Amino acid sequence: MKLGRLGLLLILCLCFQGPILARADWIPGHDRAFSEKPAVVVLESSDALTEVRITFPGVEVGEMVKNGQIFRPFGIPGAGLMGERGKPELPAFTQWVAVPPMAGVELEIVGLDSVPLPPGLALPGQGFGSDSREGAQAFNWDDDLYTRDTFFPEKPLSVGKPVIMRNLRMVPVHIYPIRVNPGREENWFYTQITFRLSYTGHSDENPKLDPRVRPSEGFGELVGNFVLGAELFQTEEADQRGGYLFIIPNSNQVEQSLQPLVEWKRKKGYPTAVARLSETG
Repeated sequence: MKLGRLGLLLILCLCFQGPILARADWIPGHDRAFSEKPAVVVLESSDALTEVRITFPGVEVGEMVKNGQIFRPFGIPGAGLMGERGKPELPAFTQWVAVPPMAGVELEIVGLDSVPLPPGLALPGQGFGSDSREGAQAFNWDDDLYTRDTFFPEKPLSVGKPVIMRNLRMVPVHIYPIRVNPGREENWFYTQITFRLSYTGHSDENPKLDPRVRPSEGFGELVGNFVLGAELFQTEEADQRGGYLFIIPNSNQVEQSLQPLVEWKRKKGYPTAVARLSETG
């Protein structure tokens, strides 16, 4: 028997006297069936563009009550969670994509299939290790955001800055399959997302200047498992230099805590990247 995110949430609620999880429903996604992870398909890959389609199996939608207000926790198989303390805690994915050594990268949303979810306020993130002095009943939420008639996050996708790992220059595409409008208590689920990365011109943003660097066979296989299009930009020359790939839990706090070490390794000249378990499997 598998215990989903909302099942774990119920246990935490009972242990720590948080909002009570009244119920949880599974709402099928585009493929109408449960699976462990979203289906990722590369529709086109070249030195000019990469087009990707991501299909989500479905979403767990819970119903929790706190001080008479209904809150909804959301869970998607294989997803991490976004949301600072007090802001909506929503499923999030990061998909790494290999890009040309020196080109600029532009993100375009090609297609979105969406369905409405039951109304209610998205459960706000409470963070890790809440201050015990606030008491067991402390409940944090952003009053301004939760009364605003606007969607959160602002866009369903965003692209991060390029990083270089051994012989690969790559970018993270951050994907938010659920967006909410707290002011209207309106929630939407993107069951399928298609996006395109276009590579144009020359970019000064972390270009790859040494085309000779190549990973070992084992490292190349590892990167190929979670970086789309990695094989397109690999070179053939041998290389003896090492690098670092930190694989971490699906936690913003862990990633933030690791940043000083990541920056120090980069300053020492070592190619360094961070990947979450939701990306690597």
